[in-house]
Amino acid sequence: MTHHIRRLVKGRRLPLLLASLIIVLLSGRQALAAGAISGTVFRDYNANGGQDTAEPGLSGIIITAIDDLGNSATTTSGADGSYTLASLAGSAARVEFTVPSSMAAVQDGAAGATSVQFVDISGGDVGGVDASFNNPTHYCHSTPLLFTTCFVGLDNQTGPFSAEAVTVAVSYGADGTAVSKSHMTAASEMGSAFGVAWQASTGRIFTAAYIKTSTGLGPNGSGSTTTGGIYEVTVATAMTATASLFLDLHPIVDTGADPHPAPTDSCTSAASGVGGSNNNNCWWHDGGAFTTVGKRGLGDLDFNADQTVLYTVNLNSGELVELPVGNPAAAPAPGDIN
Repeated sequence: MTHHIRRLVKGRRLPLLLASLIIVLLSGRQALAAGAISGTVFRDYNANGGQDTAEPGLSGIIITAIDDLGNSATTTSGADGSYTLASLAGSAARVEFTVPSSMAAVQDGAAGATSVQFVDISGGDVGGVDASFNNPTHYCHSTPLLFTTCFVGLDNQTGPFSAEAVTVAVSYGADGTAVSKSHMTAASEMGSAFGVAWQASTGRIFTAAYIKTSTGLGPNGSGSTTTGGIYEVTVATAMTATASLFLDLHPIVDTGADPHPAPTDSCTSAASGVGGSNNNNCWWHDGGAFTTVGKRGLGDLDFNADQTVLYTVNLNSGELVELPVGNPAAAPAPGDIN
C-alpha cells in the first residue's frame, strides 16, 4: 500500500515540472512586451528638424508601426500634431508617417527625423518619435519685404499723376509712422490694381486690374486700357521694380467695359464741383464707375500650392478663372484658360 502511494506521488512530478517550465517561459515572454509609441508631427517651416515656437502641429498624418513580430498599429495625428500608437509586443518597430494626397506639396524635413524611423521598444513606452514636414513654398526668411498696391487719381496712363507709384514695399519689421518704403512701379505701367500673387520660386509678382472710382486702369497692350489686365512686376532691387502686361483677360472671358472717362471727354465744374472744363474734372466726378466697383474687372489673385496655376475672379461674371501658367509662369493660350 505504501509502495503504491509513492508511485502516485512520483507520477505527479512530471506534470508539475512541465507546468513550472511553462510559467517560466510565459514570464520571460511578458518581459519583452513593449509599450506605446508617441510623438508629434509638425510643420517645419525653416527645415531645421526641430519644432520652433511658431511651427504648428500637422494634423491628418497617418502613422503606422509594425514590430519585429509582425504586429501593427495605426493612428492619425490630432489637431496639435500629437499621436499615440497602441502598445506592440515586439522589441523593435518600424514607424512610417504617410502624407495624404491632399498634402502632396508637403515634403520630409531637410533635417532631423524622416518619414520612416526605426524604434527600440524593448524597454517599454517610447516618446519623442517626431516627424517634421515642410512645404518649400511656405518658407520665408526673417526680413522679407511686404508688397502692396496703392492708388493715384485721374487717368493713370496720361494724367498728371501717371508717374506716381501704385505699388509699395516696406520691411516686415517696419514700425511707427516714419518708416522707410520703396515706391516700386508707376501708375502708367499697371494702373489701378488690387489682387497680388507671388511666385516665390521665380521671385515674380503679379497684380490684377481693379476698378476704383477716380483712378484709371492699366494698359491693354494696344493703346487702350483694360478691366482684365494681369501685370507682371519685375523686381530689379529691393528699392525698384517695373511692371508690364502679362495677359489681358478681357477679350477671353469678358471682364466688362472700362467705365472711366475717355481721354477726349471734357467736363465742367457743374458736373464735378471743380472749376474749368477739362478731362480731369470728368475723373474727379467719374459717375460711370460708381455702380461698377466690385462688379467689373478682376478680384484677388493667387497661385496654387505648387505655383503652376494662377487663379483670379472675374467680377463681371462672378466666376473663378483658372490660368495654367506653369513654373516659371508664362501666359497660357486662350483655349487653356478655364
